[in-house]
Amino acid sequence: MPVKRLRRILTLIGMGLGVLLSPISGAAGFTGSDEVALSVRANTGPPQPIADLAAASSLEGQVDLAWTAIDENEVFPTGHGVESYIIRRATFSVDSLLGDTTAWWNAAETLITFGPGQTPPSAETVVAGGLDPGATYYFAVKSLDELFVSPIDIKAATPGQQAYAAIFDGAPPAPTNLTAAPGNDQVTLAWDAVAVADLWYYRIHVDSTTPYDFGDQFLISVTSASTSFAHTGLTPGTTYSYFVTAVDKGAPTFAGQALESPPSNMVSAAMPGGPLDTLPPAIVAGLSGRLSANGQFFTINWSTVTTNLDGTPITDLAMYRVYKFTSLFASTTAAFDVLQTSFTDTVNNQNLYYKIRAVDTNGYESPDSNFINSLAKPDITAICDDGKTSLSVPGEINAELHKENNSTRSNLVIVPVRLSAEETGNVLKSYNFEVRRAENNQPITSFVFSKPMMNITFGFRRANAVNALAQGDKKLSIYWHNGARFISLGSHLDFQEGTVSILSSNSGRYQLRILSGAIDTILTEGSPYPRTITPNGDGVNDRVFFFFEATDAPKAGRIYDLTGALVANMKPGPVQDSSLVWDGKDNRGNVVSSGIYLYKVSLGDKSATGTVVVAR
Repeated sequence: MPVKRLRRILTLIGMGLGVLLSPISGAAGFTGSDEVALSVRANTGPPQPIADLAAASSLEGQVDLAWTAIDENEVFPTGHGVESYIIRRATFSVDSLLGDTTAWWNAAETLITFGPGQTPPSAETVVAGGLDPGATYYFAVKSLDELFVSPIDIKAATPGQQAYAAIFDGAPPAPTNLTAAPGNDQVTLAWDAVAVADLWYYRIHVDSTTPYDFGDQFLISVTSASTSFAHTGLTPGTTYSYFVTAVDKGAPTFAGQALESPPSNMVSAAMPGGPLDTLPPAIVAGLSGRLSANGQFFTINWSTVTTNLDGTPITDLAMYRVYKFTSLFASTTAAFDVLQTSFTDTVNNQNLYYKIRAVDTNGYESPDSNFINSLAKPDITAICDDGKTSLSVPGEINAELHKENNSTRSNLVIVPVRLSAEETGNVLKSYNFEVRRAENNQPITSFVFSKPMMNITFGFRRANAVNALAQGDKKLSIYWHNGARFISLGSHLDFQEGTVSILSSNSGRYQLRILSGAIDTILTEGSPYPRTITPNGDGVNDRVFFFFEATDAPKAGRIYDLTGALVANMKPGPVQDSSLVWDGKDNRGNVVSSGIYLYKVSLGDKSATGTVVVAR
């Protein structure tokens, strides 16, 4: 029988059996023999529908699709995946077409076609892009073998069960490398393009009045196709500061929200005829130190100062000046002028202290950096104007002041601000320990270190208040303002040095108070706080804090329900040796039900009890 006729017959048979043909001998032309090899698989119909299609979006404009590979609908053998898949998308669901899967499939747009499939029951995955950020898409998939196409995903035929995903809509990244070139009456700005599919336009932020904090800025919009702009008609002798943001597409014209990127770097340009620059450089920050193995040499490194104190770019930085001290409150021992951001000194195993200032070409010096001392793990310390009070951050946690180790993405400095108006009555000292961005001197509110190791030390001897304090006569306590009121944190007293200290993790306002008479209560004034907590994870009133006087005695805190059953054990709080905390969860980590709970705090052989409320 001729080969051509045999093929035609086998093709008709194969329509029901899934016949595959291959030559036994000969080249591709199949000459010299009428023999063929037959591979027959009994195919009884289309593949089964895919029942577990799932969709998720974690990157802008993309969707991750996943399902389980299935067999072709064969009698035997098993383990053969389908040949390919067709995935379609639409911004409307099958439900919106009253469950008509055929109408939905015909109206939907093909998202992707690919194959062959994996061996069942392997996981099939595909990532598809080009979707509108912020839009919700519905998906269905069909599988194909040699002869048949499967029905639509059966989940699509079940009301409310069709695979869908809201496509992630994120803010664009910040434009980079912004530059400003001044002319006679204009500034030419240029920046690198932002690569996002839904970019709408660039927004130029402009401030021409001191302190260039953009509080009175004006805005200029530039098409997304532009990466430069000529700002014209400018006033001679005026300095203009700029930063650029990118804005993506949003409602109502587009799906999703119009989101603005973080700011680019900030630049400034002075028009000819301007006054002499009298702005000092920004504070030196990013301090780190390394002691040589033999203890003979100590090397300090810090970050380059790139701005003036108000955050405008510095163009006249000349050098850095390193000041050396034998102790924190001593007079300067020596000063060294350096051009680089590194300095090595001979210390001969002494604990010496250093601070650094940036100096511009007009001789203006920046405010003091924090101090760093010449230990193997150096402390970073801020000193106060009373010659005794300080805040010290040990080497175990002070790297959190570096921009790469904190959420602000800025190098940070600690600046004590004296609150003299509060130093009346029983308040001996009052300071606000502000954490500020080094590049523009702006404060960061409620900065918290990861561990309660920040040492706040008050000196309590003062000529017009307390010259000497005998043990047992009076009680000193350090108070911290929690945003609503002052809370007593207790204290460690050193009568010989005349200091009171605590270990804490919170920045902010601290006071040293003198309290007359005996204190009978275990918990300090204001504890516990807050008495009503809402442990919902929003960061507001999620935990209740218990403060007491610092002690080496065994410390324990427990929470009970109104039946007396143990609910949870408290954990150490934000002030070392003198605080406990409960997060509103039981000992298994589950958030407890709303209601009234009993607490018991034990310090050695003493204890205190009371109630707190959980509101959810």
